[in-house]
Amino acid sequence: MIRQFLSIVSVVLALGGGTSVFAADASRGSLLYDTACVACHTDQAHWREKRLATDPVSLAAQVRHWAGVARLGWNEEEIQDVVLYLDAAFYRFPVR
Repeated sequence: MIRQFLSIVSVVLALGGGTSVFAADASRGSLLYDTACVACHTDQAHWREKRLATDPVSLAAQVRHWAGVARLGWNEEEIQDVVLYLDAAFYRFPVR
């Protein structure tokens, strides 16, 4: 779902449409994650059997939750950047 959304956003931006829509950036997500999250997380946190993130929506909810707990002050664009990075690096949820 998120990948489809991001694909649509990318096409819209590539065609020069709309400036209020953002395109998630996995490289920025990686930087945010490495800066703010890696101190408490190892790669194994994303591979464990009982992980709470089971799809892009629940992954975004987890990122949003823990960004709040850590008082990171991330906006929705930064959260989506981290979600895109985590999905590409660890989860690889199927596109729906």
